[in-house]
Amino acid sequence: MHIFTYWTGNRSVLTPFMGDWSGAGLDVAVYGPEDVCGIVPDPELFRAVSIPACQSDVARLALLHRHGGLYVDAHAGKPNVDMLRHVFDTQCEVTIFATRTPRNPDGGVVNSAIRADQASPFMADCVGEAFANLAALRSAEVSAGGWVRYNIAALTGSWLLNKRACVIGAKPPTLRADACQRVALYPLWDSPHPFALYAHYGYRTPGEHWSERQKHERLFTT
Repeated sequence: MHIFTYWTGNRSVLTPFMGDWSGAGLDVAVYGPEDVCGIVPDPELFRAVSIPACQSDVARLALLHRHGGLYVDAHAGKPNVDMLRHVFDTQCEVTIFATRTPRNPDGGVVNSAIRADQASPFMADCVGEAFANLAALRSAEVSAGGWVRYNIAALTGSWLLNKRACVIGAKPPTLRADACQRVALYPLWDSPHPFALYAHYGYRTPGEHWSERQKHERLFTT
């Protein structure tokens, strides 16, 4: 099982996350920007993204397309090896996950974890759309000479997966008829879980979450 995450900062903060997965007998690869620049359509545009969470959105899509496997955010933990084998054994090209939160009790698609086959056409389409969205926003920022309103979830994140695979507005999330043969939807509120999201959040810094930064900060450095 190829399991990986993406990280741009000090990797020592990943110690609890890595220890949790290695304790279950699982190796997790950690990729950084240098691993991604050679496999994306526009490396210069990728490097110019100033908010790491947005860069990570793009990186996971590109790495999944290139290598296949399971991407998990660095806050994921408590892996269940048997359930992970079940996730990997699916006949579908891609597996997306949904979770419930107090704000969304019916559940919603997340991009904190994604499984995909190597060279997945679905992932290729997601990479292409993400870069098209980024290019359009960068052009808008240049034209405005400063910050313009944007939403990272829509540009490169969970909404990109949701609209490509799911019935818009369906609660709980429901796959579109034309996606059912290609995409598996795994609700993480079912038990037992293959892993738990938000198990290792010690690295989060107040005020630095992408949802806060996007309200006032340009997405691109130039």
